[in-house]
Amino acid sequence: MRAKELLDKYDSQRDYSPVYVEFAKYGFSTKVAKRAIDYYSSIDTPIERLKKNPYDLMEIPGLGFKKIDDKCLEHGIAENDPRRIKAFLVDYFEQLEMDSKSWIPVAQLKAYLRNEIFNCDIAETFKKLNADKNFVIFEREDEKRIALRTIYEMEKKVAEELLRIKNGSSDVELQDVDKVIGDIEKEQGWSYSTEQRDAIDTMLKENVVILRGPGGVGKTPTLNAVIKVLRHNGVSVATCALAGKAAENLTQVTGLRGQTIHRLLGIGSPFEMKDQGLEYDVIILDELSMVNLGLFSELVRTIPTGAKLIMVGDSAQLDSIGIGVMRDAIASGTIPVITLNKIHRQAQE
Repeated sequence: MRAKELLDKYDSQRDYSPVYVEFAKYGFSTKVAKRAIDYYSSIDTPIERLKKNPYDLMEIPGLGFKKIDDKCLEHGIAENDPRRIKAFLVDYFEQLEMDSKSWIPVAQLKAYLRNEIFNCDIAETFKKLNADKNFVIFEREDEKRIALRTIYEMEKKVAEELLRIKNGSSDVELQDVDKVIGDIEKEQGWSYSTEQRDAIDTMLKENVVILRGPGGVGKTPTLNAVIKVLRHNGVSVATCALAGKAAENLTQVTGLRGQTIHRLLGIGSPFEMKDQGLEYDVIILDELSMVNLGLFSELVRTIPTGAKLIMVGDSAQLDSIGIGVMRDAIASGTIPVITLNKIHRQAQE
């Protein structure tokens, strides 16, 4: 406590006036200047960043492109200044990410730049983009596309991990499948439809699979049958979801302790586990549509080869904040997708 008081006293006596003066030239308030000082833990660095490239200040929380750009234009920075164009692109791709998009066609971006940046040198801009390690230009489906490299590499890594899990081999041989399912049907008082039984068989057979459908089509009882067959054969199963409420629902409907993805991975716990492999034979992920790319990437890299990943989703649910994975996983045509459509009597009643 005493040390903090001394640091606060020292901090209050430091001379921040050089930063205030330089930031004031751009029209920034002393509050913004102080935020830059706190972020860089320095008096010299904010001034250096401001003089070299004011748009670098976008990395400071709360200082977005629009706020900085307005000050820069007022200060005399040209609309087609290369620094402004690059900052404009970074901001644009961040907005794309918030809209769950990870790339844009090059032709569309060129048209956008022509409309938004006065006298933009398109050829020179794309020459710099090609040499910029923060962006990647690639070709898919006879179309040139551009993406932030971090997102591109993350999506590529997720695809590789899913293929690793999908193609893994397991020495588990499931016994008494029909008997277990027959016992479940007797207990619940109704039989699974052909659609549901096919779904159960696919989930037991495949290493990576997506089960989707709206409410009332029987996703939960179908999933429960899979869980009971697996547990009958001594297979360890973990269930998880993005939100705590969804994890609680998993506990109630499956009888297994549901966890948030963060808790399963140990993210934020004093005993960090996310760099270790998960010690389960099967991972069931609910509410797939709400899981973003970053968290999904953390999950799949910890699933051991030979394990299963069963993903459950409903296209009617809210989308993820940021880039999602469900739509692209389905569109890939590589992962088996089970779609339940028929509303069952139990749900109708």
